[in-house]
Amino acid sequence: MARGATAASLSMHFGRANSTRPPSTRRQLNGRLLYALAKWTLAEYSFSQVQKGKHMVGTPKVIMSFLAGCLIICSLNSHPTLGQDVPAADQPRPLADAVADFNARAAKNEIGRMQLPLTDAEVAAAIRGWIRDRTPVDDATYQVFQTIAATGTLPARANLRFTTRWTGYNGYDFDVWWIDLTVMKGERGGYTFRIRDQKIASRPSAP
Repeated sequence: MARGATAASLSMHFGRANSTRPPSTRRQLNGRLLYALAKWTLAEYSFSQVQKGKHMVGTPKVIMSFLAGCLIICSLNSHPTLGQDVPAADQPRPLADAVADFNARAAKNEIGRMQLPLTDAEVAAAIRGWIRDRTPVDDATYQVFQTIAATGTLPARANLRFTTRWTGYNGYDFDVWWIDLTVMKGERGGYTFRIRDQKIASRPSAP
């Protein structure tokens, strides 16, 4: 690594690139990046010891830079914990294929395996029954979802996800089975519409 670089700046650069990757890949690359930061810190520490007489960078600054880098890695790669790696689809694909992929993932989840499988018909019915007074959305986004129901085709990068935990509402934690369809709008933004909303169990939140 270049002498003028800092752990924080390097972590920011690589962390942003890593944040767009699937969760399983992020975990592997985060470990490698932390290892690289540790090696950088050791090298900087050795360099600072040699250069002490020249009033160069001291040990405390090296350690603080390393810690800042670690914090940045964690913050840039934070993600909702949904318990799944959703397959990427860079091209439009049949809704039936996405539903099949979703059901395969759901079957591996302790809550999901107990639920009725998702169907194309359920997705289409949920979209067609969208009550916009309760869930407002702009016309363009609404039409994208209606097109999915009409054609049975998902646009590029659209995906189906599930959520199994909802915590801290009115002092309770919930087991849920939420199925969401997300359609991307631009490089990073998107709109998520709930296909199924099932609350299964609840218990008081831990104090």
